[in-house]
Amino acid sequence: MKTITELQAELQAVSAELETLSGELAQLQKSDSTKNLDLRHIEIVGQRYPMRSHHMKKQPAQFQAHYFAVLGRLLLLDCDCPENGWLFLQRLLTTAECSVRLSGLQSNAGALTEEQLDSITQQVIRNGLQHAMLLDLMLVYLACAGREEAREHVAATAELLGSQPEEVKTLAALARAIAAQDDKASAKIVKGCTLDLGFVQQYLAEQP
Repeated sequence: MKTITELQAELQAVSAELETLSGELAQLQKSDSTKNLDLRHIEIVGQRYPMRSHHMKKQPAQFQAHYFAVLGRLLLLDCDCPENGWLFLQRLLTTAECSVRLSGLQSNAGALTEEQLDSITQQVIRNGLQHAMLLDLMLVYLACAGREEAREHVAATAELLGSQPEEVKTLAALARAIAAQDDKASAKIVKGCTLDLGFVQQYLAEQP
């Protein structure tokens, strides 16, 4: 099992690009802290832009809530554009037909313990969704322009998911391509790797 430091090193190599590809998902005013966000407005905007599909659709409601809480936890950490991150997360919630409101998700994310995070990631692994979760987490990281704390959360979650360094590199490159709306680059990465990334089609040609 790779250490958190080793996984952070893999992410550090692409951090400059990750921080510049936050994506302009909506014309929302930049906020300095999560408490100043208008989550209701973000919900309304995000509900207008569902994706083609999402792998968490039709999963049990409790599993959905836990899965998205892990993603939401990143947005409570140090990031430059939390409003973009919450907006992207709302798009995922809408597509997955998850009934959890952003305010509730925010509370759930803040209450997550390390033991719960470990339990959730083990459930994700049992369902074969470890690559999908890590890619989702990286896309949230991109959207919110995460800083060091956020990158540490991605790295720690990658370790819990049993991700190998080459898998992290591949998924980071894929996340960059998706955030840049480069479907050709995304398809090339999917075709050229040995990971099962069929779920990636849900993200292509879907950015508003």
